[in-house]
Amino acid sequence: MVNVGAKVSGGPGAAAGDRWRVPALANLAVAAIYALVGALVEVFFSSIGLFPAPLWPSAGIGVVAGAIYGWSIVPGLFLGSLIINALSFSAPLGMALPISLANALGPVVGIVLARRFARRTDALFGVRDVASFTMFAVVLHAAITGGAGALTLSLNGRILSGALGRTFLEWWLSDAWGTLALAPPVLLWLLDPATRAGRNRQGEWLGVSLALMAGSAALFLWRGLEGQADAALPFLLLVPCAWLAVRFTSREAYTVFSAVVVIAVIMTATGYGPFAGAGIHRPLFFVGIFTVTGAALILSCGALANNRRRAERALRSMVATLEQRVAERTAALQASEALLRQVVEDLPLPISLVRPEDDRLLFANGQARRLFGVDPAIEPDRHESALWCRLEDRQRVFAAVTAGEAVQDMETELWNAKREVITALVSASLTRFGDTPVVLLGTADITDRKRSEQAVRESERKLRLLTDNMTDVVWAVDPGLRYTFVSQSVEQARGIPPDALLGRSIFEFLSPESGERAGRAIASATAAAAAQKQERAEVRLELEVVRPDGIVLECETCMTLLLDSYGRLLGLQGVTRDIRERKILEAELHRLATTDALTGLLNRRAFLDRLGSDIARSLRYGRPMTLAMVDLDHFKRINDQFGHGVGDEVLVAFAGVCRTALRDADVVGRLGGEEFAVLLPETAIRRAASTAERLREAVEALRISADGGPVTPTASIGLAPLGPGDDASRLMARADHALYAAKQQGRNRVVSAGE
Repeated sequence: MVNVGAKVSGGPGAAAGDRWRVPALANLAVAAIYALVGALVEVFFSSIGLFPAPLWPSAGIGVVAGAIYGWSIVPGLFLGSLIINALSFSAPLGMALPISLANALGPVVGIVLARRFARRTDALFGVRDVASFTMFAVVLHAAITGGAGALTLSLNGRILSGALGRTFLEWWLSDAWGTLALAPPVLLWLLDPATRAGRNRQGEWLGVSLALMAGSAALFLWRGLEGQADAALPFLLLVPCAWLAVRFTSREAYTVFSAVVVIAVIMTATGYGPFAGAGIHRPLFFVGIFTVTGAALILSCGALANNRRRAERALRSMVATLEQRVAERTAALQASEALLRQVVEDLPLPISLVRPEDDRLLFANGQARRLFGVDPAIEPDRHESALWCRLEDRQRVFAAVTAGEAVQDMETELWNAKREVITALVSASLTRFGDTPVVLLGTADITDRKRSEQAVRESERKLRLLTDNMTDVVWAVDPGLRYTFVSQSVEQARGIPPDALLGRSIFEFLSPESGERAGRAIASATAAAAAQKQERAEVRLELEVVRPDGIVLECETCMTLLLDSYGRLLGLQGVTRDIRERKILEAELHRLATTDALTGLLNRRAFLDRLGSDIARSLRYGRPMTLAMVDLDHFKRINDQFGHGVGDEVLVAFAGVCRTALRDADVVGRLGGEEFAVLLPETAIRRAASTAERLREAVEALRISADGGPVTPTASIGLAPLGPGDDASRLMARADHALYAAKQQGRNRVVSAGE
């Protein structure tokens, strides 16, 4: 049905004047058209002696206006009806007002209800739309206007009470006839523009329509037709009209039908045609019946045709969608099959398909063709069994898969493309190739690995012969890093016999930190060697080995990684040496190289290295630091008076005072003779002065026994804080300058740079 009110005025942004002007103009236009059409109809029918008019087209105008404008058009319909009732019919105001009100409300009420109960908002599309339109916009509308009109005439004494029913029926038929004659074609053309006949059928529609109208004109111009039998002839015209509705659309068919109705009304009213023949009373009543019947037939046929077309379109759309999905699925399946074939073709593992019933090789991927020198596309009759060196192994494999068992990594010997014997691991399972049961074979050439394993075993045998009397521990492990060989020396080194280590992981005997470091080093070396396609890699590590009694041994391990041609680890061989004595010697050498032999303090070189690194760190992080230069006062006099032995005791005692008076973080070094330096990190000059004073007092409190009496040494100290841009030389120079000032001021004192 139609969307009532869809055409009314502007949107929410329209000006107030526009919102009122558009409905007002529409109401005036509808009133004028309603009154004009009504006046012309009354003039026509009055001229032939029929009053009031048996056909009222203005009722159709009311339905069309209600469909377009909805309730807002009621004033215009009321005004148009009032004009025609007051002027043409000379009805008094008391009669004209209720009749005009019914003529205004009837079509709008009917079309609103028709739209509410219709299935679609399109005009007269489906069967339910036609039924709703007929029930409400035609029957109910005409009943409202006919009932109100007949009741008004009866109340005003214009008709007898016994004629009320007849008057209502004539009025109802007049409005229903007028609605069906005018409203459907106008609504179909104005409000349903999407419904069109096919372009290739326009000529067909025009030819049939012209022939139908010509036949209608000839039938209704014929004066010789008489009797009720001839009055049935015009109903035959409804057959081609119904065919037009089915063949084309309701709009095209109803337009032709409306033209036929116009011809029928005019000719019948003027005395022509089958309905005006002798013996026909009330000929226009027959025209009305003809119109109602034709309207119902055409609208129903058109609705059924529309439903059929909609179903056909839905079916075509569904079929097209289904075809598209089938095409997409087919393309996806083909792409998947192509991808799967490409993946299998590019697999690094040789793959082949064998038909067990006749031993035919159906498929071999690239690796299989290269390994065995066979191509089923070139040699379709090639027997797969010719590739096996031991046919009993093949029979065992095929018997297992035929029985539903999968074969995994069975070792056997096969012939390669050069007719050389290779060692291979064969895996097999039963599958289908199309509709054919086939055996899927996967083959891994392990010839190089077997040779490498043999070489490892031979190397282990020779290694055992060489290592039986060595003090270092010689060992070998498998790819799982489990011991396969350990020399006899391990019992003396670790307190555990060699046989107790076999099959155990190397990580069981390492400290957690050493085990983690060893695992990372082995994995990294294996990956690097595989990337460079090397079959050997060397790793040297210092590890902590834990004995069964809990003693931790510091050991140096040199290991060689052995890899096959695929970069897989075959095993490790190594030598482990106890380096505890070497570590002790290295520590002692380091101590001798960095400490003063007499005092145990840092020597000059070690102190300067520490000073340089601490200066850099303090400047980088903006932390304070102070350097103190210390000189034992009159030390030469002590040596001369008491001897160098006493002098050495003074130096040792000073070193002891430094250890007790200073923090653990402070660094003390002997620069030479009686000259020392103290590095005070994280210490500003004021706090450093307090620390230096405490050190000076501790030195002053020393009492060194000597033959000539106790020796009481004192110390002069110069302080210099670290400044921006300082290096070791500049900082030491400023501290030396402060030390010189302390001596100049009488010794046994602390002086800061800049004082």
